[in-house]
Amino acid sequence: DPSSFSHMARGLNERGVAAAVVGYDLCPIVTVGDIIEQIRRACVFLWLRFGRRLMVSGHSAGGHLAAAMVATDWHALYPKAPPDLVPAGYAISGVFDLTPLIGLSMNQDLRLDAEEARRVSPLFWPVAPGRVLDAVVGDLESREFKRQSRTIVEAWRKGLAQTGHQEFP
Repeated sequence: DPSSFSHMARGLNERGVAAAVVGYDLCPIVTVGDIIEQIRRACVFLWLRFGRRLMVSGHSAGGHLAAAMVATDWHALYPKAPPDLVPAGYAISGVFDLTPLIGLSMNQDLRLDAEEARRVSPLFWPVAPGRVLDAVVGDLESREFKRQSRTIVEAWRKGLAQTGHQEFP
């Protein structure tokens, strides 16, 4: 629920930065693909309302969504939107490849098969040159979170995105 995280906007607002904290439905009520589309609609709503491109940020599943927004071909989905509606993202301990989740018990809620997991994994999406993604992770996170962050940075850099990776204490 966005109200649980709205305090995150306070510091940004105090520095003159506009911030929006959006929510989305959860699995198993909806699919991962549905969640991606809900966040896309939120981005388009904000663009229509304020006429500004967005920088997105999120943690864990939110990191996944941040990367998905950066890699979205906005003009193809919403022809009146700028192609780089979301040119930059900051993903904290994100999950960018959902295929490892197929064999886990949480998949009973996610309902992913191999094809769908790949389809909703931004690691495998083409990303436009010049888009920016920083994938950061804490040094006490699991090896898998660390691997996922390194992997998306390496893969997207090959596609000419501007990427950065850092582990924080």
